[in-house]
Amino acid sequence: MAAVIAATPLAGKLAVVTGANRGIGRAIALELAGAGAGVVVHYNSAEAGAPSAVAEIQRLGRCALPFDLSDRQAVRALLPG
Repeated sequence: MAAVIAATPLAGKLAVVTGANRGIGRAIALELAGAGAGVVVHYNSAEAGAPSAVAEIQRLGRCALPFDLSDRQAVRALLPG
């Protein structure tokens, strides 16, 4: 059991990665997912890359959600409380 926990140190955590739909942001999102985190894939003007980034993270067995953080109502709906 300890080996599984050590292999996924971010299990149960949620990472919000800006620019996660391409380039360095995408690479960071994939690393975080590989470490066990679910990932909110933020995009702003480059929405087209978000679905493929989400699919790649989901293939790792992690939860992923494409999201535009500039949409204040959507952000409020995402957060608890």
